[in-house]
Amino acid sequence: MYNHQLNAFIKTADLGSFGKAAEAMYISSPAIIQQVNLLESRCGLEPTCCISAVSFPIYGQE
Repeated sequence: MYNHQLNAFIKTADLGSFGKAAEAMYISSPAIIQQVNLLESRCGLEPTCCISAVSFPIYGQE
């Protein structure tokens, strides 16, 4: 099963920004942010769209 929200999150993490992820997925930045926010909401996490730079921790690194 394909999950657009998860795909948006992974693409954003891989590329390091909402703008780059949006460009790579051929959608707008607000659409990427919305998808990530929906996924975070479903998982009970706080939104990341309010920060200027997205930073996703790499497990095992501090």
